[in-house]
Amino acid sequence: MANVCNNYVSCSFVKISYDDDRRKLVLRRFISKYCQGKSQEQCIRKKVCVALGGPERVPANLMPNGLPLPGTGNKNWSTEVKMLL
Repeated sequence: MANVCNNYVSCSFVKISYDDDRRKLVLRRFISKYCQGKSQEQCIRKKVCVALGGPERVPANLMPNGLPLPGTGNKNWSTEVKMLL
């Protein structure tokens, strides 16, 4: 894949998008836009990853636009993550 985000392979959001049959189509649109498209530099997940030092520090349910996945919340997100948003 050309022009794919450096975090694509280790991104928990990408993994969730392939495992969640209910939301698969919607989540794949986010991947097309933020992970494989021209909006990579606008990805909030990428910004949090850089600021906190790695993809393992980014909440799995944080979408590229900075919101939690529908049906989830941000109560388990660290204070550091919340401050970056």
